Amino acid sequence: LIAALFLLLGARLDAATIRAAWIGAWRWTVAMQCFSLVLTPALLYPLYATGLLRVALGSKSFAVGLMVTGCVPTTANTNAAFTAQASGDFALAAANSVVGQILGA
Repeated sequence: LIAALFLLLGARLDAATIRAAWIGAWRWTVAMQCFSLVLTPALLYPLYATGLLRVALGSKSFAVGLMVTGCVPTTANTNAAFTAQASGDFALAAANSVVGQILGA
C-alpha cells in the first residue's frame, strides 16, 4: 500500500525533478526529519514520563496515543496534499515523505 502511494505521488513528477529536490534541498530534508523524528519525540517524552501529558489531556490512553503519534513519521498523502494546496515545492514534500517513511519504519 505504501509503495503504491509513493508510486502515485511520484507519477506526477519526472526523475530530474525528484533528483533535484533530494540533492538540491538536502538541508531542508535533514531539518524536517530531525524535527519530525528527533525533536518532537524529545519534547513529548518528558511530558509523558512525568504524567503532565495525561493530566493535561485527562486520559491516559489519549496521552499514550499522542506519544505514539509524535514518534512516527507523518503521512505522505497529507504532506503532499497540504504542500500542493499551499503552492509549495511538491517534489520536496514527496522526497521528505519518502525519507521519513524509510527512516521512521
